[in-house]
Amino acid sequence: MSVSEKVVLSVIVPVHNVERFLPRLFRSLEQQDLHQAEVLFVDDGSTDASGILLDEVKHHDHFRVKHQRNEGVAAARNLALDMAQGDYVCFVDPDDDISAGYIASLRDAAVRTGADMLVTDWWECRPDKTIPMSLAQCLDDSRQLSSEAVCRLILQSDVVLGSLWAKAFARRLFEGNRFPPQRTCSDFVPCITALVDARKVVYVPRVHYSYTVSRGGSLQNSKSKQDLSDFVDVHTKAARLITQHYPALQPSVRFDLLRSRQQACMSICTSSAVARNERRLMFRRFKKGLLSSVPFMWKSNYPVKGKIMFTIVACGYAPTVIVMKIKAKLRGKA
Repeated sequence: MSVSEKVVLSVIVPVHNVERFLPRLFRSLEQQDLHQAEVLFVDDGSTDASGILLDEVKHHDHFRVKHQRNEGVAAARNLALDMAQGDYVCFVDPDDDISAGYIASLRDAAVRTGADMLVTDWWECRPDKTIPMSLAQCLDDSRQLSSEAVCRLILQSDVVLGSLWAKAFARRLFEGNRFPPQRTCSDFVPCITALVDARKVVYVPRVHYSYTVSRGGSLQNSKSKQDLSDFVDVHTKAARLITQHYPALQPSVRFDLLRSRQQACMSICTSSAVARNERRLMFRRFKKGLLSSVPFMWKSNYPVKGKIMFTIVACGYAPTVIVMKIKAKLRGKA
């Protein structure tokens, strides 16, 4: 990149022991139009060949590489924010992918609109299928968005998630808004904080972020007690933040809090990191208040399968374990 070239967009990629994904990511990024963009790789103390692979590409005109001791993904992202030269930042995880033109579309939309936040479509990529999630279906012909509208979508649907990917942010939104040092969900509250502080939100069509589900060794299948507590806690903190800014979203906030507790209860039943003799007590802790909320959830727009599973979880640990085992067997036969 020319010394005189202004950086508009900084692409942040935290890296930890993902050597098998990096060659594909490098190819994907090299095929992007990186004019007025930089890609910041932060190696978070990898013990595989990730650090070596990064050093092999660090002389690329638009790539910058930094190594740190293993402090977690939140610390890696915070360091990248300190390194960033762009007025905007976006985030890519190395085991995911981005469509052709993704970076150029975000960069150009940022320059053209001056928006504080840009939102794109995303694809849920599973081993057996890919599910496109398009924001266009939720918008009128003007394709105008507001922070409140995006918050509602995050709380009530999967079209927009409270994660960093499939978005770009004005870098100023992370001033004093850093990622907390926790293993899971460290991006949720900073993302919501940036969203409610955004004065202008713009949808960028025709590009997408591909999120990979069911990765080998995924944290989703090995959440510890602390991970699960953090998961519920971030939704509680985000609920306070959203309610403070948008009181009309209170029903949606309640829905999200209940769903997060349901998901935590289900994870307790399957996580290899929670001892069997501790599961029932922890389940009871997160289940509190679910049974009385069953009528509320059945009146919501939650899919019928979700409503049924919520009701089962609300009934207690034993029926949830039975249903989770049945679901696992059915998936194994599929």
